[in-house]
Amino acid sequence: MIDSSMLLGASEKVKNKLSITRTDILNFKSEIECDKYIARHKNFMQTLEIEGIQEIHWVRATPESLLIFSILKSKEHADVIKGIANKWREQHDFGIHDTLIFDGELIGSFRN
Repeated sequence: MIDSSMLLGASEKVKNKLSITRTDILNFKSEIECDKYIARHKNFMQTLEIEGIQEIHWVRATPESLLIFSILKSKEHADVIKGIANKWREQHDFGIHDTLIFDGELIGSFRN
């Protein structure tokens, strides 16, 4: 038999679950490829009809490098979005030299 206090505790854990952050660092073969990716990726992400994207930021690190910082609702959402984005990236054959991706639990933030 399930104790109702256990259900309440589980519900509180889900309610207080922290978001997931994803940082993608993409290094392109040229500045032109980076420009092309930024323009298309912004449009792609803004038209993506999927729940879970809370924030996304594009940062031009160097002429050939892009940092994308996103805050996603959950790890499950992050995995679904990553799968869709990877298929999109493969279809467009961008000149990407290498990528580095970090995922982590959002432990706090400040906005002034």
